[in-house]
Amino acid sequence: MLSPLLLLVLTRLRWDGLRLARLPRLSGLLSEMARLFRLAELRLARLLRHAAR
Repeated sequence: MLSPLLLLVLTRLRWDGLRLARLPRLSGLLSEMARLFRLAELRLARLLRHAAR
């Protein structure tokens, strides 16, 4: 289970990214960062599932 603080940070980062993604110049960089972030999230979720077993 994710700690509430970590979950809050992840949510905050995601919303900041969505807000900043409206700026056209940064959108390419931010979409790439968001993609890497999602991959890291999936990897973390997989690790946590394995640890919970």
